[in-house]
Amino acid sequence: MQIWKRTKYIAATLLTAALILPTGAAADDHTFTDLEPGDMGYEQILDLAERGILQGLPDGSFGKTTPVNRADTAVIFTRALDLPPRQGTNPFPDVEEGKYYTESIVRSYEAGIFTGSGTGNYEPQATLTREQMASVLVRAFNLEAAEGGVTLTDVREAHPVHQEDIEILAQNGLTQGRTDGTYDPKAAVTRSEFAVFSFRGIEYVAEEEDTEPPEEEEPAPEPAPEPEPEPEPTPDPAPLEAPDVTAATVTTASGDTVNASITTDGDTVRATFDLTGYSDDTVLTAGTITVTQDSVLRLRGLPIAEMPDREELSEGVNDLAVADILSENNIQLGTVRAALGNRLRLFGPLTNEEGTETDTEVIFQLQ
Repeated sequence: MQIWKRTKYIAATLLTAALILPTGAAADDHTFTDLEPGDMGYEQILDLAERGILQGLPDGSFGKTTPVNRADTAVIFTRALDLPPRQGTNPFPDVEEGKYYTESIVRSYEAGIFTGSGTGNYEPQATLTREQMASVLVRAFNLEAAEGGVTLTDVREAHPVHQEDIEILAQNGLTQGRTDGTYDPKAAVTRSEFAVFSFRGIEYVAEEEDTEPPEEEEPAPEPAPEPEPEPEPTPDPAPLEAPDVTAATVTTASGDTVNASITTDGDTVRATFDLTGYSDDTVLTAGTITVTQDSVLRLRGLPIAEMPDREELSEGVNDLAVADILSENNIQLGTVRAALGNRLRLFGPLTNEEGTETDTEVIFQLQ
């Protein structure tokens, strides 16, 4: 999957697509039959409608409480960010060719904005949740973590993949949460909510451009100082050795713990789980990975779930994210076997704080 690098020009072009994909009737005077002063997002919706960004439904309403689905959101971001043309094949079996959203889903997938669901499908008609919205907004607007505490009380109730993105939204002022102090990560996103968050994203990017410091003239060079005696050099500290994986486990729903076989091949460390003796209805409920140093693990190769971009690991025993994802989505081994054959291979670098990397593979031998 090629990651599309989105730059700050998105402030001028962002969300030029309509908020509804099938052609709807946008009121010429930018009013909607179900929208009144005092409604959530009233001013933002009218502002975006006047700019030609939002449209209403064919009956003249805005559909303020109607949930936004994943297909429509992909189309919005594809048009808004002018994503590159599709490069590869359609990776989702439930996205038919020739639909109004097909190209947009593939292009947004290739750009790194959207990934599939835990079943290997895209689920185009599924409602976009608030935790999913946080991740796609962070990716689409190139938001980064900022200083400041996050007061939302239920961030840890979100899926681990989305927790950091919710915090980034709050740190950048794009959300303050519900009136009770929660973010409500599992709730559906309505058209009004998506309009408000989109408006905030546009304003955020525009403000970032306005606050960029002007280019300064290069000052005249100062006269070279008199040379001073060079101090005795102090020896550099010995570099850290490359990080290593020393153990890994997974636990099944029946309580069995499977220990990985740890092998080394050159600069590659490999953790292999033998699951050949387990039935198709087996579900993994947890997993651990033990490393020798504080490090960051970036695994890829799991097309049937949303893998985190990175896992921050501490020296010693840590949770194995892939096991958590399989458990979260209740994915049976039979599903994985049907999709991938005799094994599931995850691979990527394990990097310590000095940037030293160890190529890492986590392999599930299935049959």
